[in-house]
Amino acid sequence: MQTDAPSDTYTEQSSTTDEVRNKAEETASTLVDQAQQVASAQANSQMTRAASLLDGVAHSLYETSTNMRDQQPQIASVADQAASRVEDFSSYLRDHDMNDVVRDAESYARREPLVFLGAAFAVGFIAARFLKASSPSRGTSGQSSGQSYERSRTDPNRSQYGAA
Repeated sequence: MQTDAPSDTYTEQSSTTDEVRNKAEETASTLVDQAQQVASAQANSQMTRAASLLDGVAHSLYETSTNMRDQQPQIASVADQAASRVEDFSSYLRDHDMNDVVRDAESYARREPLVFLGAAFAVGFIAARFLKASSPSRGTSGQSSGQSYERSRTDPNRSQYGAA
């Protein structure tokens, strides 16, 4: 009888451990699903926002082409084509979800890897320039460095890099 007691305790502990593990896996799975849903909703929201911005770009390109049509019809034609492509891409973003966009980008990257890498570099460069230009702290740091420059320029005893 004494040999049955440790075995029963081990079985109970094993059963409890399995229940805890299953509950933890279920909770983790639920959390992952919720995180994926939130991320997907955020991505779709950002894609809709990007589509709206691209509509504005297309509108500006159409206006530019209209203004240039009399003086430079070739450039106006190029602006029309660019506006049409931007508008098409905006519609694509509006009509597809993030999974479709990722799938299409992967497919294109497999077909045309060099073009894809070049485009990715260009988009990254433009995004970095845009973020740098729209940074709110840029104005304050530029003012303080401008004041420092003004002081060093007006004070002949002060060098550009600090005290003389």
